[in-house]
Amino acid sequence: AMRTQSEAHNQSMHSFADADVAMTLGWMQQADSTHLIHGHTHRPRDHAIAGLDQACRQVLSDWHVDAHGHRAEVLRLHADGRSERLQPLRA
Repeated sequence: AMRTQSEAHNQSMHSFADADVAMTLGWMQQADSTHLIHGHTHRPRDHAIAGLDQACRQVLSDWHVDAHGHRAEVLRLHADGRSERLQPLRA
């Protein structure tokens, strides 16, 4: 019942909270990195980072797996810099 209520609430929202841009830039600059991977913020995909050339923020999916929906994914990183999102059984 709580999951159903949460999903109904989420569908009624026009936007979700996301990573703070200034904080994200600060972390990446402090780590001298152009790549950030983090847990889900309801926007599982690759995001460009304004203010950093060639920078990417990769947001992981949640791990909701049931008979009606399967949102779990694995992010596989390759030595050549590529990444791919896979279903857990394919990983």
